[in-house]
Amino acid sequence: MTGTFDPSRHAEGNGFDGGPVRAAIAESVDAAAGTGTNYTMSVGDTFNGTLWLGDRDWVRVTLTAGESYNITLNGVSLTDPYLRLYDSSGNLVAYNDDGGPGLDSAMSFNATSTGTYYVAAGGYSDARSGTYSMAVTSSGSTPPTPGGSGASLDDLANFLTHGYWGGSSRSFNTSGSNQITVNISGLTAAGQQLARWAFEAWEAVANIDFVETLGSAQITFDDNDSGAYASSSTSGTTILSSEVNVSTAWLANSGTTIDSYSFSTYVHEIGHALGLGHQGDYNG
Repeated sequence: MTGTFDPSRHAEGNGFDGGPVRAAIAESVDAAAGTGTNYTMSVGDTFNGTLWLGDRDWVRVTLTAGESYNITLNGVSLTDPYLRLYDSSGNLVAYNDDGGPGLDSAMSFNATSTGTYYVAAGGYSDARSGTYSMAVTSSGSTPPTPGGSGASLDDLANFLTHGYWGGSSRSFNTSGSNQITVNISGLTAAGQQLARWAFEAWEAVANIDFVETLGSAQITFDDNDSGAYASSSTSGTTILSSEVNVSTAWLANSGTTIDSYSFSTYVHEIGHALGLGHQGDYNG
């Protein structure tokens, strides 16, 4: 399974950055119609697939007790989607037909227990075929905020690594080596210096050793697009590769010294490239 973050690009200087938005997961092989499905999504992800006549696609997702979720199934070429939600044992707990715009399906669900659920895409009477897009988003989470009651350092750290992604985590596989290859050849001299300062800042607090290369790298940097963002391709919870973009206009507006906002931006975007989210459930 491969998921790719679509970068959310902000205008120059408007907020910190767009941050990585959630994964858009594509169905490369047919998803099983049962708990043995080989696909998993996180809250906030979008799953894009194809249904054949009589077909149903199940996708695993972790939900949290006390949280409210919006679940949608929109037809692309599928003319009449039918949405179902199952518990960890495969028992039907909710369903919807035509709850969204037109013939699309949408429903709200309040989770009473934390654990594995399955969202399932189908066609009305299992007699429809075509492509679709299915998503699960949180409508009632209140993440811990700095200084808020009950927000311990462990709470804050857990939200960065897991809570922002809906309960799962994502990172490079560093079990064999703590080295992560980076290619900064696409940056200007000023951008390269900022990136190297940011590497040093991360290496000072994390067990990471960034190694520069001119070829294929785990994290590739460029400045071709507007704004600042990070994007990643994933397989399950493993990051396969990441891209960091900080535009030259961003540097022109925010400075290029080690005490500049541009330096903070590089540190921030590298954090996203490594698999960290935001400190709250926002994307701005």
